[in-house]
Order: sequence, then structure tokens, then C-alpha cells
Amino acid sequence: MSKLENLEEELYGKEAEGKLAKRMRHKEELPLPHRSDQTSWQEYESPPPPQNTKRPRFFIFDYRALILLLGGLVFLAVFAGAIFVYFYFQTQGKEAEIAIFSRDTAESGERVTFSVVVKNVSRYSLEDGEVVLVLPSGSILIEEGEERSAPSRLVKKISPVQPRGEETIEVAARIFGSEFEERKIDASFHYRPENLRARFTARASKAFTINRVPIAISWEVPELVTQNQEMELRVDYISNARAPFDDLSFRIEYPPGFKFISADPKPGSGETIWRIGTLDPGGGGSIRIRGIITGQEGETKAFRGSIGLYNSATRDWKPYVDASQDLKFSTDPLSVRISLGRDVENIIVPGAHPTFFVYYRNNTPVILRNVSILVSIEGGIILKDTIFVSRGGVFDGARQAIIWGPGNIPELREVSPGKEGEFSFSVQTRAQPVMRSATDKNLLVKVKSLARPGDIPPELAGTDLESEHSVEFKVSSKVIFSGKSVYRTSPIKNLGPLPPKVGAETTYVIVWEVKNFTNDLKNTEIRATLPPNIKWGGAVFPSDAKITFSESSSEVRWNIENVPAGTGVISKSMVAAFQVVVTPSQIDAGRAIPLVNEARLTALDSFTGSGMDEKIDPLTTETRQDTLTNPKEWQVVR
Repeated sequence: MSKLENLEEELYGKEAEGKLAKRMRHKEELPLPHRSDQTSWQEYESPPPPQNTKRPRFFIFDYRALILLLGGLVFLAVFAGAIFVYFYFQTQGKEAEIAIFSRDTAESGERVTFSVVVKNVSRYSLEDGEVVLVLPSGSILIEEGEERSAPSRLVKKISPVQPRGEETIEVAARIFGSEFEERKIDASFHYRPENLRARFTARASKAFTINRVPIAISWEVPELVTQNQEMELRVDYISNARAPFDDLSFRIEYPPGFKFISADPKPGSGETIWRIGTLDPGGGGSIRIRGIITGQEGETKAFRGSIGLYNSATRDWKPYVDASQDLKFSTDPLSVRISLGRDVENIIVPGAHPTFFVYYRNNTPVILRNVSILVSIEGGIILKDTIFVSRGGVFDGARQAIIWGPGNIPELREVSPGKEGEFSFSVQTRAQPVMRSATDKNLLVKVKSLARPGDIPPELAGTDLESEHSVEFKVSSKVIFSGKSVYRTSPIKNLGPLPPKVGAETTYVIVWEVKNFTNDLKNTEIRATLPPNIKWGGAVFPSDAKITFSESSSEVRWNIENVPAGTGVISKSMVAAFQVVVTPSQIDAGRAIPLVNEARLTALDSFTGSGMDEKIDPLTTETRQDTLTNPKEWQVVR
């Protein structure tokens, strides 16, 4: 056998296989040696760590479980706390009870005592106790015999309330209100259970009714009134209380158709509010009021008076007691009444031609025969020679009366039950009332009417069938408002060429004048605007005149305020002036330029209560009222 064959036999033969198997068994029994010189490849090819090792899995499982455990504990704690807080706060205040004991009714202003009882219904002492009491607004607190306005909250600290114990607090006060008004007292008890730091509250309230207000109001009014009758009424008040009422006011509500003239004493606010102040027990007062009442025959109207609290700042009114009084318009058997026009105010304007209407009616159940109607009219503003009478009436100069009678008017010979009719007459008034002194003011026109039958029917024997009716009409003031543009006769010095020249500045002065006759005026002002090509000069006369100019609106305003009666008639007129500047352009040549647009005076007539509104036309460079200028200087030249 060759050497090569021997070598193969040694490596691959059966004997070699046995040796190899023996070595492999020996190798498995020995641990693998640790090699420090392993290559990366050997690391990649080396077997992975045993799969049954527990250490890595053990640490991951514990971390997550710990988080879940802690989260669950926190959730349970929060949930339990929420449940505790919810149920505890739902029952907070159950350790204590509070109640208010008092009468259910009381007079307004009467002394009332309230008992506030606090009970501890728990097993623990209630510490830091505090009772808060809220009385109705306007109440008077009574302490140790002294009275003072009750604060918005009464606070009283109390000693600890022992388990099953109670504490009582008494409060005396005067409560005010209107009749049958419900008033309420609120009480609260703030405390801390001895085993807790938190504070809790128990609440209670008590309502009672004001059953009576011990103040009486009484009226004195005419039993019957007629259309447009001037009347006087009186209202009295007295206190039957055992304690004073403070800060009181009296208020009157007038019926529609009543026009206030005067009162004694004068109202403190407008025409309806009187300040009383403190009304002591047994104290009282009276108010007299004059006015004119209008209404229909047989109509009933009510006056209402009340006493209470009035806030002048907010105009809030809280009544304590009120009383009303009815007033009835008479129904005469044969009624007659007068009115001025059909759709106009009962005010006569100087220079006007008013028409008066006379109405009559048979209110009896029988025929009235040969009825006559007489009317007279008086007033310094009336021009009696201009009276015009309609439908067969005549003016009797001897009696100074207008007469409608059965001789000229067939329908007056027999006036059936319920039959009514009308007549009219007109008259011219003076354009300017006569005013000789300061006493010639607040003029009136008085119209009186009388209706009577010629025969009294047997069925109405003993009945007064004659009927009268009187009416007074106020005369508004006459205001004369005028204006002029001037250059040389000006209270302010002017500059520039005259006649005005194209491209050159020329100044003019506008003068306004106000005259007023018989009535005082208030809230008087004059307004006008300047044309776009006219500039404000800045100078005014007199220097203290309340004349202002607005650049944004180009409006000139003279705030006069009050204008006494007789201004410009028995005293000096009110005069003011201001300066304007004009620079004519080519298109202005040969004509007069407007310097100020239409001016308007507005005011309020103090006597009639009506508004005044007077206007004047625009003023131009045509200075006709400047006596030192001539027509050749009025128009623009080149």
C-alpha cells in the first residue's frame, strides 16, 4: 500500500471514525474554553444566548406592573375622595339648623321683633359661629332704645354651639312697605365643625306681609265740573303711626285733560312731586293745586295721590300708601260748551283770525222750546268790530254779546231730546298786542256762553234749565326777529373795497335783533349757516355775546336763553352782530353775493308752553339798511 493510501486510511477509515466519535463525546463533557481572540465572524456565527434565560423578561414585567399598580392606587384614591367630597358637601350645613320666628303681618313702620334660632344637630361642637341677617331695604334697626338705618348686612358672632345645643338672637326693627306688600328677612349661620377646618353655612328666610300703612290721604274736589273749567283741589295727609316715617315724598297723578297752573306749596320736582321729609306721629300737611280740566259731559276722571320714597337721581318711585278721588263732569239739562277750532291748541296767536265753535245739546227726556244761546268774548287782543257770526246769529252791541235765537233759527224753536247742534263765530286779533307796562303780560281771551229755553216744560217744573260755560284761552307772545347786513353803519369796523371787487377781500357785519311782547321766552337761540364762499371773520358784538361758529358745519349760533316780556317794546331790544369775509370771483361780477343763509329763531313761550319759530331771509351785499351806502356799492365789480 502506498503512503497516500495509508494516509487516507488513517483519516477516513473506520478506526479514524471511532476515534473521532470518542473525541466528540469527550468534547461535549467539557466546557468550551473562553477565547479572547474571537473574530467578528465567530461572534456572528456563535450560537445565541439560551432562550430559557429569565433575567431580561423579569425586569420589563416588573416596571410595567409597578406603573399600573401605582396608577390604579391613585385612581382609587381620587375616586374615593370625590365620592367623599360629593356626599359630604351634599350634606354640608346638616350639622346646624337656623330658623326665623316673627309675626306674619305688621303695619308699615311698626316695631317688629325677630328671633333667630341656631341649633346644633350634630355630635360635634360648632366653632367660629357667625349669624348674618339681611333686612328689607329702608328698614330702621332698633338697638338699646336707639334707632338707626339698618345696614345691608347685620353680622353677629356667637360662642361655640355645643352638640344638641342652640343659640337665640333677637333683633328689633321697623320695616316699611306699601299695603299688602310682602317683605322678607334672610338669615344665614356660618360655622366650622370642631373636627374640620372647612366652614359651612345654614340658611333660612321669613316672609311677612304689610297689612296696613298708618298714613291717611283725603281729597277735596268740586262735586261737578264743566268743560275747560279752572278748578282747585286740595289733598290732605296725616300719620297715625307710633313712629316717624323718614324721607317721604308726595306724588300726584293727574288725569288726562288736566293742565297744571300752580300749587301751594310749590312742587319740589316738576309738577307732580312734593318733598315731605320726616312725617312724625300725628303730623300731616295739605297741598292746594289749581288747574284747568277738560272732558266730556258725564265723564269721570280720577286724581291719584300717593306717599312714599322718591329717588330724584334715578326717578324711581316706591309708594307706601295711595288714595284716589273721582271727578265728574256735569251733564246739564241743556248743555253748552265752546272750543277753539277742531284740531288746534287752545292758544290764540296775535294777528290770527281764530274761529270759535259753540255746541249745544238737549239732555232731558222732553222737548225744549224757544232756546236762546248767548256768547260774549273779552280780551285786549280782540278787535270786536271784526266779529263774524254764522247761521243767523247777530252781534248785540248793547249787550256786547253774540245771540242765536228762535227768531232767526228755526231749529232752536223745538230742540228734541238728545238733539244737538253747533254754531260758530270768528274774529280778528291784533298783530301786535298793546303793552304799556310790565303788567301787560300773559294775556287771556275769555269766552262765556249761556243757553236757556224760553219755556220750562211741565215735566221739568222746578228744574234750572239754564246752562253756562266759560273758557279762557291763552295768548302766545309776539316775537319780532329781524336782521341786516351793514358795512359803514356797523358796530364792528370793516375793511376792503366797497363796492366789493373781484379777487379782493371785503368784510361785512351781520346784525340780528330780537323784540318780544307779552310773555317771557326761554331756551331762545338763533341759528344760520354761511355759504361755502363766505369766511367767518371772528369778531362779534357785544364782546360777551354768546355767538359761536362751527367750522365743520359752517353754522353760526347765538344762544340768547331768556328773553323777558316787553323786550324791544318797553325796554331795549336784544341786538348782536358778527363779521364775515367775502372774496368775490369772476362769476360774482355784476350781482349781490349772499353773506349768510336763512336764519331761524326758536324759543319756548313760558306762559303758553308752546314753541316759537321765526325765520328771516338770507342777507347779501345789498346793504339796504346801511344808510351810508348806496345801490352802486351793493354789487360786485371787476
